[in-house]
Amino acid sequence: MDKVERIIKTVENEKGRTDKQFKGIEFNIRRNEVVMIYNYDEVVNNVQQDPHYIRHNKDPEWLSLDELAVIQKALKEKDIHFIERRDEFM
Repeated sequence: MDKVERIIKTVENEKGRTDKQFKGIEFNIRRNEVVMIYNYDEVVNNVQQDPHYIRHNKDPEWLSLDELAVIQKALKEKDIHFIERRDEFM
């Protein structure tokens, strides 16, 4: 399985989880590099959970622009929300 297929399968799995609320994907684009971040609803219920529990979200993925195009197309087909950021930093 290539990288793009693995990422799409992982996104589908994250969307189906019941222990975290998956909100979508964020793509941070800088020149020829893309960092893909998994976003979750960060509400923590301290009444039912350990207040010292730290959530660990999925690690970011580094993509090429070509991989980005293929992944975004697949996410649109599967109706999975994503945003694209192109922030400029000094």
